[in-house]
Amino acid sequence: MLKQKVLLSKRLQTEWEQAASECSSLVGCVERADTYVSRMRDSWQSFVKDKSMRVLSSHDEQFHFLEKVKVQQTSKKLLALWQEQCLKSCLQAANKLDEWYSGMQATMVQCRCLEEDLNSTNLLVKNYSSSVQEAESEIFNISEQIISSLQSVGVSGSVVNNHSQELKSQTEYSLTNHEYPKRKSKHSSYRNVLSQLQNLKNENSSLWEIAAENSAIIEQFCMILKDIKTTGSEENSGQLT
Repeated sequence: MLKQKVLLSKRLQTEWEQAASECSSLVGCVERADTYVSRMRDSWQSFVKDKSMRVLSSHDEQFHFLEKVKVQQTSKKLLALWQEQCLKSCLQAANKLDEWYSGMQATMVQCRCLEEDLNSTNLLVKNYSSSVQEAESEIFNISEQIISSLQSVGVSGSVVNNHSQELKSQTEYSLTNHEYPKRKSKHSSYRNVLSQLQNLKNENSSLWEIAAENSAIIEQFCMILKDIKTTGSEENSGQLT
């Protein structure tokens, strides 16, 4: 659900791109501001050039007066550009970003909950895996002991031949007293235990695969959020400049 909603459909990225497109455009504002600043700088340079002169001619005084008027008009244009276009666009972008972030917080909370669940699941899986490994190790040791015991019995075949008649009588007695089915039941219970342990091992492998897949999904989600944040900051900085 979260993967389809965020990663595959890219809903958050689409919502932010739509919200950013509704803001006022800043195209041309930087060029206009640079032109105004250049004009004011040229006028100021003329003031600095004539500053060392104590007495100015009437022509210079008229020129300075015109330059002052030009600086005032240019500064008003620059201030109007900032207030009417730049500031308005920045406020719109800030409001859109606040709305988009408010809607995104629910997704972030779901992501954090999923990450916490995955961490707890990974811990349980590790504990479960260690328990299964201990059980497997114990079963392996028991099987090794049984195999070594059977091998020792096979080596001492003469002893078995000497007691064959006794074993035969014991077998007949066991069959008469219905002990053979009990041994078969024990054997079946051992098989059931081994089968259940194998099933637990298979389930453990499945849990590891699910945990790995969920971890990959969270990493992809975090990368997308990081890309969205980077793209948003670049767009805001581009609009502001």
